[in-house]
Order: sequence, then structure tokens, then C-alpha cells
Amino acid sequence: MSAKENRAAYGLPEKGKSIRDYLTGAQCRIIDMLQQLDMGMLVAGGIFAFIALANFHLIVIIQIVIR
Repeated sequence: MSAKENRAAYGLPEKGKSIRDYLTGAQCRIIDMLQQLDMGMLVAGGIFAFIALANFHLIVIIQIVIR
């Protein structure tokens, strides 16, 4: 499913607008964790950091979807 289809399916606002008002508290905390991890990985750098970050994002996205 594309991001556009996902937004339409879940009644989220159009691209460029914040979706935080539509998330649960747990989902907001997950997004905050991802943003903090992103910053840490950017500082650490390297291909290992990129691969670890991509894997972590995939795990978190799966957890959000199955809830």
C-alpha cells in the first residue's frame, strides 16, 4: 500500500500535515523513539548504522500495523 493509499484508508491528513493528532499515545512514543534513534544513527554514521536503522524501522512499522 502506498503512503497516499494508507492516508486515505486511515483518514489521515494530506501529505505535509502532521499525523500526530491521529496517533495513539503509544504510537507517538514509538515515533519519538524512531526520531531519537535516527539522530543517533546519523551521528554514528556508517553502513552498519544504516542497516540497523532500516531493520528497526521495519520492526516498529510491523508492530504499529498489527495493533
